[in-house]
Amino acid sequence: MRCQRCGCLNAEHDELCFHCGASLEVRTAAAPAGAAASVLYGGFWRRFWACMLDGIVLGFVSMLVYGAGLGIVGYIAPEIEDPAKALLIPQLVANTILKAFYFIYFHALSGQTVGKLALGLKVVGRDGGAIGFALATVRYFGSFISLLCAGLGFVWIAFDSRRQGWHDKMAGSFVVRV
Repeated sequence: MRCQRCGCLNAEHDELCFHCGASLEVRTAAAPAGAAASVLYGGFWRRFWACMLDGIVLGFVSMLVYGAGLGIVGYIAPEIEDPAKALLIPQLVANTILKAFYFIYFHALSGQTVGKLALGLKVVGRDGGAIGFALATVRYFGSFISLLCAGLGFVWIAFDSRRQGWHDKMAGSFVVRV
């Protein structure tokens, strides 16, 4: 539930805002007494498919980078018998940097990667705005912790009341539907 005073995201059952302490109960002429403005969090499956779409985008870009690398190596060093083997480590490094840049950059600035945009999701902070580069970096590296614990940090999304994975909790971020 979003606070009407400061815009902070709170749990559905909270009566007071976590950030400013204001009452979360909203009363208007159009809404009955006790009705509250709610936030729709991005659920497990919607987030899963957004991640799959991001994987397709990153895979396509990675193939373009790899193809360009093969062409460059073939042009400047034609004596190399197996340019694919020569590019193994550089391609791994390039893919790692590309993936980190993609997720950190898009989450920091707009809160939406291509997959999230396509599925109507957005990463926001407690105030409902963009999380910035520092928290996007924490969220990105926190996703490795979520994955390394047998993926439990991602499975947690399905059971959490705010649909936060462990990486979301580390960064204080939320994935909401837009």
